[in-house]
Amino acid sequence: MNVPCSSLLSSSSNFLKTFITTTNTVRWVTIHIIIFIFCITLHPSYSLILDSQSEMEPEFVSPIPNITVQVGRDAQLPCIISNLASFKTAWLRVEDKGILTIHENIITRNYRISLTHADNRNFILNIKNVHANDKGGYMCQINTSPMKSQVGYLDVVYPPQMVADNPSDYIFNEGENATIACKARGYPAPTVHWKREDKKEIPLHNSQGKKYIVHNVTGEVLNIARVTRVHMGAYLCIASNGIPNSVSRRFLLQVRFTPVIWIFKQIVGAVIGHDLTISCHIDSFPQSENYWMRKDGEIIKEYEDDESNYNLNGSPSDKYRITTEKKDLYKTQFSLTIRNVDHNDLGSYSCVAKNTVGSKEASLTVVESSDHHAGSASSSSSFSRKHQYVQISERSSQFGDQSGKYSPDSSVHAQGEGLKSNCPNIITDIIFDGPSCAIFLVLLTLFL
Repeated sequence: MNVPCSSLLSSSSNFLKTFITTTNTVRWVTIHIIIFIFCITLHPSYSLILDSQSEMEPEFVSPIPNITVQVGRDAQLPCIISNLASFKTAWLRVEDKGILTIHENIITRNYRISLTHADNRNFILNIKNVHANDKGGYMCQINTSPMKSQVGYLDVVYPPQMVADNPSDYIFNEGENATIACKARGYPAPTVHWKREDKKEIPLHNSQGKKYIVHNVTGEVLNIARVTRVHMGAYLCIASNGIPNSVSRRFLLQVRFTPVIWIFKQIVGAVIGHDLTISCHIDSFPQSENYWMRKDGEIIKEYEDDESNYNLNGSPSDKYRITTEKKDLYKTQFSLTIRNVDHNDLGSYSCVAKNTVGSKEASLTVVESSDHHAGSASSSSSFSRKHQYVQISERSSQFGDQSGKYSPDSSVHAQGEGLKSNCPNIITDIIFDGPSCAIFLVLLTLFL
């Protein structure tokens, strides 16, 4: 079919017009888009859009608190973050830069450390059964650029513990300076003080040598100048730092000294045919060997068999009974009971004490008496050394006639309260005490 040329020309002209129109439209649209973008960039509100985008970065909601925990308890360190989104967080030790956790994963091999996390916001580091070496700083990090971090500190306290690197028993010679040390560790650093286990006061000397008495001494070292037997006993070193519980350590202080002997009565009346008990009080340390001795040197000594005593030759004797009563670390009451007293039992008896430091003895005289209440030289209240005892350091021979009879020329011995004196033998077999004897002599002088 033949197409007219005029029709082809008309169709071509229409296509060109349409193409030109479409091209202009695209061009204009492109130009407008470029102008719009350029205007937005220059417009002040564009900076607000950028700021709003920066505000969406992760931030810490609150600082990590510093906490104090006692050893053995559990600790929790919280790290709270907002807008974390796709960022990651981690926990580290500040001191050694050791990584503990990364985001929700545990990295450390310390089984006591765990992580509690929720809502991509709360990351709580848990430390169970806290040890002393857990003390230090803990850092929570966010992997932004630059990195953001916070640090919280864990302080670990623990109660005092004794450091037993020295002996607990000490022995000094009387008159020496005694020093006992006691060490304790803990956090906070503990305070150490001393006191006696028996709650007695502690006598001390100041730098000028003046004596004073205290109930306790503060410090790791207990210094006692010129120690004496009164310092003997158990001492408690007590350490405390405000963290339960306080601890203590026991020290035993012992003092070596020569025996010292006290006699309650130096003259004792005995009723013939009755039993008589005589006693002496001995202070000594180390423990002394004690025995009774007759005027002729015969030793009446106590053996292991408490039921029987033996004379010097080792033969059994039912005549005597020896008893030893321990009063304290260094105090002993030593008694001799003479059964069925006869005239051969009258005379001088010596109480003897010997230890590694020295020896002492004290003597008393047994005389005949008709007073049935004079059968004992000791009583439950007889050992009050302040008023009733005479300290005897050496053997005495001042009792006059040692035959056991009163001597008209013998002198009156008034050495301590309750001490009997030998009065002139005006009335046979009667023993007067000091005041009664004086009154009797006055009345006798008036009658004469």
